[in-house]
Amino acid sequence: MARAPREAIVFCVDVGLGMQDAPEGELSSLDYACTIVSMLIQRKIFSQSKDEVALVLFGTEVTANQLASSNDADDDSYSNINVAFPLGIPNFELLAFIAKKELGSTHSVDFLDALTVSLDVLYKNAREKKFSTRRIALFTNFAHNINDDNLDGIINGFQVDGMNVELNIIAPAMLNTYDNNLSGDDGSVDSSDNQPNTSRHQTRNEKRFLRNHHNQLRKPKTTQQQCGEDIIKRCFSSGIEGACYSFQQAMQSVAGFEKHSVNAAAWKCHLQLGNELIIPCTAYAKTKEAKLKQTWKKCHARTNRAEDVTRNPYYHIDDDQRTEVTKEKLAKGYKYGKDIIPFSTDDEKQMNYSTEGKRLSILGFTDMKNVPINLHMDDQAHFVLPETGNQNAATSISALATGMQNQNLCAIATYIYRKGSNPKLVALIPRIKETYQVFVMAALPFAEDVRQLNFPSLQQTHDLVDQQTLDCLDKFICEMDLNQSEGHDEQFLPSEILNPFFQRTYESLYHRKACPNEPLLDNISHLQLDPHSNSNTDALAEKLKMFFKLEKVNTNDVLSKGKSSWADLDVEKIKSEAESDGHSTSLSQTTLENVVDVGTATPSDDFLHILSFASSTSDVNNAFSKMEKKITELANDPFALQLTDKIIKSLKTFIWQGKEKNQVSQVNTFLKQLKEEIIFSNNRLWKIILENDVNLIEIRDDPQGVTESELQQYRSSQTAMDTKLTEDDEVEDRGDNPEDLLDML
Repeated sequence: MARAPREAIVFCVDVGLGMQDAPEGELSSLDYACTIVSMLIQRKIFSQSKDEVALVLFGTEVTANQLASSNDADDDSYSNINVAFPLGIPNFELLAFIAKKELGSTHSVDFLDALTVSLDVLYKNAREKKFSTRRIALFTNFAHNINDDNLDGIINGFQVDGMNVELNIIAPAMLNTYDNNLSGDDGSVDSSDNQPNTSRHQTRNEKRFLRNHHNQLRKPKTTQQQCGEDIIKRCFSSGIEGACYSFQQAMQSVAGFEKHSVNAAAWKCHLQLGNELIIPCTAYAKTKEAKLKQTWKKCHARTNRAEDVTRNPYYHIDDDQRTEVTKEKLAKGYKYGKDIIPFSTDDEKQMNYSTEGKRLSILGFTDMKNVPINLHMDDQAHFVLPETGNQNAATSISALATGMQNQNLCAIATYIYRKGSNPKLVALIPRIKETYQVFVMAALPFAEDVRQLNFPSLQQTHDLVDQQTLDCLDKFICEMDLNQSEGHDEQFLPSEILNPFFQRTYESLYHRKACPNEPLLDNISHLQLDPHSNSNTDALAEKLKMFFKLEKVNTNDVLSKGKSSWADLDVEKIKSEAESDGHSTSLSQTTLENVVDVGTATPSDDFLHILSFASSTSDVNNAFSKMEKKITELANDPFALQLTDKIIKSLKTFIWQGKEKNQVSQVNTFLKQLKEEIIFSNNRLWKIILENDVNLIEIRDDPQGVTESELQQYRSSQTAMDTKLTEDDEVEDRGDNPEDLLDML
């Protein structure tokens, strides 16, 4: 794997007297500089970058640099310049130093002297190291005297020994003539490909910000500032690479923490087509879900040291002696229901799916319409390219991809990452561009991964919408089109949107480190539309509310167990629900048209649906038999007490439909059988059933019903049951006492 490019950057910050001046209520140039440097360092820390940074302050009270140390005692050159942080990996100590905001002083130092010290830092510390880029970021407002006698020597220092140091200027006023970014050329503050604020390839949002501010930053300049800008122009005209930013532009550009830099690893294999054609190829992960690196550690609350807390797992048998079980005596077991199936190490090895090695073998071809986007799964997608330098492989891949695209086909293939890996089913989709021809490899599901969802047609509701409403919706969609925002670039490109969860995590970690005793900052949304792009959508949204009026629906609170749980659960309510017009958006309602049996999820609805399609007496009897079977299953379930709401509703629906369908005798017979089954096995459930008035159908409600005495006998059995359980408890209590047993003998 190729090593990620590294950068060496020196932040050269002016902390002199002129940097501290600011109008009332606004930030000073020094505040801007400290904030920008802090943001850049935070991004590098949380992205785990291997870049190295140094901090050089000029205009300080102290003098600490090697050039000043080597001067004579009477030579004050390079004085009041402090190398506060030598070149190295950035850390939180550097952030804490900048956060103090006590860097200002009363001295003024020529920025050219500070550039010379910064070049010396890079030359002595970065010249022999492998860095892809070396640069100096100068933060100043040029509010000091400047001596350009040695300017040519300084310019030559940017290219000494082939270092090619780049220069970036961050100042209150832009050098518009030499701003490479505004003119469309490359140039920036930072060369890391993973940092849009400092990258050679800026994001569109940043370029849009630069354009918006291009004409707003022309402010009157002092003679010193004009002199400083003239010197910078001479530097760029002499071949020094770089760019210029205003403080406001830099603040916008560095907003947000940067992602972790990851290089795509090459997966080399052979693309096999049949038994004869084998094409050497390489696959690279094009997209892969980024995971926040979990480095949480248990630490002592007072010392904040992980070393002060140790973890010692201890296993023992659950007996009175708490017998210890050593690690050698532990074994794996697969929990299947209530049983544990022991598995030894040998069993586990034999159970693993056996594969010979990495593999990418085409099984066949199919039309693209047979592999819709909803079948693409897994957290990554790969580009499959021909092997580097293999012309025959490149020709084969090109011919195969072209033929598949011409016929609108994709390949279905078997993918095995390495020996011992489980096989995957993938689709190879041809992608042909002017500069490359590759296959996009996307994982496909197996049968166990597919969820069957059936939805009713929207055509009947579409006919109810008039043309005026459709036109309003069309305008609303056009206004929300991210590609058609006039004068603005497209928003929310995946390559430019940082993960809000990552941003919030990094923001919170930094704030807790910098301010340990303060509460975390309020959460802000990182996904917001550009106000210029949706200015017309509010009026259209209000108009749409007139076409689609919403009514608030109060849902019933979750009922607790007991008699009060079923206060509103009566036959009339169930009947009204069943006779409603069915305008429901629940998934269960949309799938009822395929119901052929009473299920566990919604037994009452399933039962009513089956009855609605019953065309004969045998169909009705069959539906009642299915409902009886399901109620019995629920009542005998080990977790029946957690299913009481479902059981009660099912019983009341069962009784109600018994009256409607002339099945009174069958209903009463079933209720008596149900009582005999659960009165001993689950007496608490039986109590709940009686408390909710689930009774036999009486003769006064239907000629086939039971008499008053039979109903009383059905309900009075509960009292007898309570008496029997009490006697059993007393006998059990007596049996627990050894002395009582002796007395009985």
